[in-house]
Amino acid sequence: MSRKPLAPVALLAELATIVDPRARRAESLLAAGKVDLDELVDIALYADDTAEIDRLNGLVGLGIPARQDVHAAVEQIRTALERQAGASTQAAETAESAGRLLAEALSLHQHAGDRACPVCGAGNLDTAWRRRAERDLDQMHALARNIREARADVTTTRERLLSLVGALPAVLRENTGDSTVTTLAEAWQAWTDLRPMSPTELVSAGVSAHVELSKALDHARDSATTRLKELDQLWQPVAVRLMGWHDAADVLYAESELLSLLKKAEAWLKQSTASLRDDRMAPIGDEAQRIWESMRQHSDVSLESVKLAGASTRRRVSLRAVIGSTETAAFSVMSQGELHTLGLSLFLPRATMDASPFRFVVIDDPVQAMDPGKVSGLADVLARIATTRQVIVFSHDDRLAEAVRRLPDPPTMWEVQRRRQSAVHVVRSMDPIDRYLDDARALANTSEMPRDIRGELVANCCRGALEAAAHRKYRTAHLRRGESLADVESVLSAAPTTHAVLSLAVFDATGHEGELYRRLSADLDHRAVGALKACKVGAHVGLDEDLRPFIRNIERLTHWVAR
Repeated sequence: MSRKPLAPVALLAELATIVDPRARRAESLLAAGKVDLDELVDIALYADDTAEIDRLNGLVGLGIPARQDVHAAVEQIRTALERQAGASTQAAETAESAGRLLAEALSLHQHAGDRACPVCGAGNLDTAWRRRAERDLDQMHALARNIREARADVTTTRERLLSLVGALPAVLRENTGDSTVTTLAEAWQAWTDLRPMSPTELVSAGVSAHVELSKALDHARDSATTRLKELDQLWQPVAVRLMGWHDAADVLYAESELLSLLKKAEAWLKQSTASLRDDRMAPIGDEAQRIWESMRQHSDVSLESVKLAGASTRRRVSLRAVIGSTETAAFSVMSQGELHTLGLSLFLPRATMDASPFRFVVIDDPVQAMDPGKVSGLADVLARIATTRQVIVFSHDDRLAEAVRRLPDPPTMWEVQRRRQSAVHVVRSMDPIDRYLDDARALANTSEMPRDIRGELVANCCRGALEAAAHRKYRTAHLRRGESLADVESVLSAAPTTHAVLSLAVFDATGHEGELYRRLSADLDHRAVGALKACKVGAHVGLDEDLRPFIRNIERLTHWVAR
């Protein structure tokens, strides 16, 4: 049986004689049926969280501007006021208005010429008068500028002093009955009351207010420091005895009965944790299997289960795979492409859990070592995820871009280009057909290139556009029929020429190249036939014709092929 710690009667009696807020906290704690030992440690080790100690520390930590800073600011105001007084002569005060009048008279003379003064009627506004008036106007401007600068200097120096004046601190707003704190609060308020004063008043009151505040602050800080030391000297012996009682109680609380209960609780927690872990892992494993089935295509490896195994710091993912009817470890039989596919199958369910705060998925180069079928499967998986998440994929592999273009709702693709002097530009990725045609137009407009080379390059770009259109037409049609991507790609790879590829797209088989021109002439016109022939020849020897209409005819031909 465990024992209960004896009531600390002696400790409670000693605590009752101490005027310290920590003693009151300790009394309340020790009177409880079960003492919170952690809180007792906090009290015994002088935790600075009592109201009085916080207030005393706040007083000790108060600070005000240095004496030399206040004196310097006051001296700057005095200097500025003297400058303003020196500048504020009778002539300076009237210089600005007199200058405006004289400027108007000069403007009148400039536009109306010599004439009698319209103000006095006695003088003449002539050339000699103009020279005198211009000199007088310059002097008036100088006087007006001088007095404006002097006044601005007074305003600036006043604001500089007032920036040193702080608001009444929160620790001084409490009515504690401490006369030193009351005196400090009054002195600080007198310091704060400097704000509405005029510059002249600040010169006479600024230094004296700061001197009184400094005296009151020194007195209050000394008093607070003394009180803190007194509290510490009274508290330390009691704190030592509290810690001794704590250590004895700690041993008693940790006896066998409690230890047994803790072990039972630990076992229950482990069992519950394992059950919760399996429950949370189940949907992730199911989704990983679904993704693997979507991406593995013709792989013989079937992923049967995904579970967490191990305990403590030795946890691991257990993957059970089956080849045919033989169970095996997944990692030992998978190719590099299958391992990449497996990694994505495990990553994507975790990244797209409903509990995840992230509503996006970012993947870098996910199709390494994958065959075309797995790439196509990945495109379908990412399209499904994109219905609930923002999906961003970085890749150097054009196969993924081609696969996503075949989706019913193709995503936005961007291309990073490195131009002259390594300048990097991000542009929207174009459809291969449009890109070939766009390159052809750009080459056609490049006058610096020799004509024969330009014609050959344009013809090759146009041939690329035709073959891209034919590939897309054949690939899309056969994939919709349920044929495997590998079989479709095998047929396209076996078509070595542009005519053979076009024959696949138009007649769904090779060997019809002879009928191609007749079909083209019937559906379009002789210009399209001529463009195809020129494209075939020009890709080897160049084109000696106007390239722009040739490109337009090829564009018509690509639309016809891809329809």
